[in-house]
Amino acid sequence: MTKSSHTLSASAPVRKGRRIAASEVKLAEFKRLREARGLSQSAVARSARGLSRAAIVALERGLPVKLGTLKLAADAMGVPRHEWLSLVITWVKDALGDELAKEFVIKPLPERKTG
Repeated sequence: MTKSSHTLSASAPVRKGRRIAASEVKLAEFKRLREARGLSQSAVARSARGLSRAAIVALERGLPVKLGTLKLAADAMGVPRHEWLSLVITWVKDALGDELAKEFVIKPLPERKTG
C-alpha cells in the first residue's frame, strides 16, 4: 500500500498547506527517540548494518518502510520494548490505512513477568 492511497482524517494536522498522515506524526516520534540519544541518521544506519541513511530519512518522514527496517533501526538505537511496540502499532495502522485501522483496537499486551 502506498502512502498516497491512504485517506487522511479531517483532524490531521496541517503543514505547509497539506495534511499530515498519522504515521508521519507518530513516526516523527522515531526522530525524537534518535535525537534524544544524540544519534545522527548516519550513526543509526551504520549501527543497524544494512540500512542506508535514506532508509532512516524515509522512516522519519513516515514514508512506507518494511517492518524489518523499523526493527533494525530501533534495535540500533536501543529502543525499549514499550517504545518499540508503539512504533509497531503505528506501522500496522499505517499499513491498514486510516479507515480500516479505525475498525481495529491494537495495543500491546502487558509485559509478562519472568522468573
